[in-house]
Amino acid sequence: MKYLAILKDSLRETIDSKVLFVVIAISVLAIFPMATLSLTPNSPDDALQKITDRFPDGSQEVDLPILGKIKATPSFTEYSVQDLSGPEDGAKPWESEYHFVIQTKDVSPMGARIAILNYLMKTEDTQERLAQSGKKTRAQQIGEEIAEEARRIQEREEKKGRNRFETQRQIQEQLIAYVIKRLENEARSLKPAEMEQFIKAQLEDQGNWRVLEVQELQLPAAERTVKLKVRVPVQEGGDVRIKTEDAEGEVHRFAVKVVSRDGTYRVWPHKATLLFGAIPLGNAVKPGELVYKISHYIVGIFGSAAIMLLSCVITAFFIPNMLRKGTVDLLLAKPINRVSLLAYKYVGGLTFILINTTVLIGGLWLALGARSGIWDPAFLYMILVLTFEFALFYALSTLAAVLTRSPIVSILVCVVAWGLLWGLGWAYWFTGCRPETKEAFKGTVATAVNVTHAVAPHYLDLDWLGDKTIMEHSLSLSEGERAKLEADGYNQIRWSESLAVTSIYIVLLLGLACWRFAVKDY
Repeated sequence: MKYLAILKDSLRETIDSKVLFVVIAISVLAIFPMATLSLTPNSPDDALQKITDRFPDGSQEVDLPILGKIKATPSFTEYSVQDLSGPEDGAKPWESEYHFVIQTKDVSPMGARIAILNYLMKTEDTQERLAQSGKKTRAQQIGEEIAEEARRIQEREEKKGRNRFETQRQIQEQLIAYVIKRLENEARSLKPAEMEQFIKAQLEDQGNWRVLEVQELQLPAAERTVKLKVRVPVQEGGDVRIKTEDAEGEVHRFAVKVVSRDGTYRVWPHKATLLFGAIPLGNAVKPGELVYKISHYIVGIFGSAAIMLLSCVITAFFIPNMLRKGTVDLLLAKPINRVSLLAYKYVGGLTFILINTTVLIGGLWLALGARSGIWDPAFLYMILVLTFEFALFYALSTLAAVLTRSPIVSILVCVVAWGLLWGLGWAYWFTGCRPETKEAFKGTVATAVNVTHAVAPHYLDLDWLGDKTIMEHSLSLSEGERAKLEADGYNQIRWSESLAVTSIYIVLLLGLACWRFAVKDY
């Protein structure tokens, strides 16, 4: 009853200042557009073509905010779906069995083989990074051979006594020619079983199907090749000109049989709109990816940053108001010890934030579930994650309030702490997690960042772990995709460590605040 009385007092403060109504209004503004989401499934032939368009085609991709991955270079091969057999229409076209043929048609010589080789080498590297068995991958073997050939070319060219510029040009040209030839030889040696495994893996990853059969078809000689026009650099005197030459590409066809499983709906292409059709979101949208992006940007970014800072501002007045002359005298005269009084006030602030977070995230979950059909409980985990994160900053705010009785100081301390922990989290992500950048930051700086991160509250780690949990469930990631996620840096952050270290700080900060409040003469 004492706790409820103190919570009621805190709630009355926010109602009197109209803060509670502002927070609820912000939550409603974020929820309303999601309640107008519309999803219309693509027809089977169109959907299957869009799914195969997601297969790796050798082009380089860039990942842009909101837009996602887009191609930055031309494709090496094209995929198409032929001879589709299965239900042509239906309210739930993803809940069916389909037989069809996937064709790869080269855009550049050996385009499909090169695209498949790149994918296989990346997959092997990912598996080795996780297993750490010491086994040399295909990419590492090729890299070592290229490095050795580069050494031989350099030694040979430097003995010819040319000027430095000409020597470097010759080395570069010969090395490029060797790399192209080496990759072509490796691609040419791909076995049919490896190509079939690639198609199977892509159908499982991109379509979330259970693949019953993948078999490469034997084509007549006239259908196995395609005439191409390729642009190549040609040395003419001192100039390099681009010429168009005739070349041949390959055509491969694979007979496929697939059946739906849990999660197939989440990756089936849909036409998506907001505001009941007024705002188009795309004609090949994956429902699971859409739900994840909404949770990522509204909850993961807006929720963890804007709401966290706003909550610090709202609750920063609770304890200083309690410590005002007259108010604190009246409270201390009641039959309740000081530690209990401050602890109840602290838990009352957490409860207030828990209610607000539940309104925002719970409202989004209901709206998205009703409109998209995806009722993902992982989305609701963020209510607890955000509340726990706020518990850290509120403990710091409580200590500052007890020491200074100033809400302004409490707000400033929380904002500075949030900025430092946010920056430390990103610094650790680049120096201790991401394989692409980890190697570049070896040395004193990386050691200092990693040690500081180990002993500091793991605020940003909790954000990323929550985001990862939603990603795995919303996107229905396959085992291979989950393994890649781990290898990309998530294997360096763990729930147990993040919760334990952060909990220690919460207990220490709140304990210091309670001790100071207990011994101070008011």
